[in-house]
Amino acid sequence: MNAMKRHLLLALWLAPMVMVAQTPSSDPLPPPPPGMGDIVELEQMPEFPGGDRALFDYLKKSLRYPEGMQGKVFVGFVVDTDGSLRDISILRGADPVLDQEALRVIKAMPKWRPGKQNGETVRMRYNLPIRFTLR
Repeated sequence: MNAMKRHLLLALWLAPMVMVAQTPSSDPLPPPPPGMGDIVELEQMPEFPGGDRALFDYLKKSLRYPEGMQGKVFVGFVVDTDGSLRDISILRGADPVLDQEALRVIKAMPKWRPGKQNGETVRMRYNLPIRFTLR
């Protein structure tokens, strides 16, 4: 189990965090929710408290790896102006069990530092791929 968890964590660490407008893929992702602009890059992007390393540590600690399953789950959410996460959904699932585990962990996240544009906090759509890998 430790080896599986290490491989899962390595996959999570290497998985890029991408914005909807920057996601090149042959499978189209759903459009952003109403009220979300077309801004591709902000002056200050939303950030998990403590940065990417802290996000990795949070996922490492929080994910419960389903035995014998693998796949990549794309979770989408909006980082609101107060840092809370809303409109959390599976953009592209792998398996219902993996999808539910990814949703559980994202829904339990603490508030993020919101993005800023022109000195004001703004809502931003965020995609987070979570890869479950067996080795």
